[in-house]
Amino acid sequence: MPIDPASLGTDPFERASTRSERERRAGPHRAREGAVLLPLLGAFLLVSPVILVFAAPVTLFGIPLILIYLFGVWALLIGASALLSHRLAGRGQDP
Repeated sequence: MPIDPASLGTDPFERASTRSERERRAGPHRAREGAVLLPLLGAFLLVSPVILVFAAPVTLFGIPLILIYLFGVWALLIGASALLSHRLAGRGQDP
């Protein structure tokens, strides 16, 4: 005896559309969570124990490794904050 999908109460195609709706609704929350976590990540990457890992007397193209690390983290934080603010503004959410 075959199982009728209508008797189960949910259609597989209906579940797929519901899932995409849930993902769309979760988008602003994920962007807000990212906006909260980004400064924490930046603070962690810029604390002295992490920076001291890159304080070796090594140069890359004549530039000390610690400067490359600091400016690299700084640039990545600016880029990530620009992306997050764009996502928050695009969804009509307050940053």
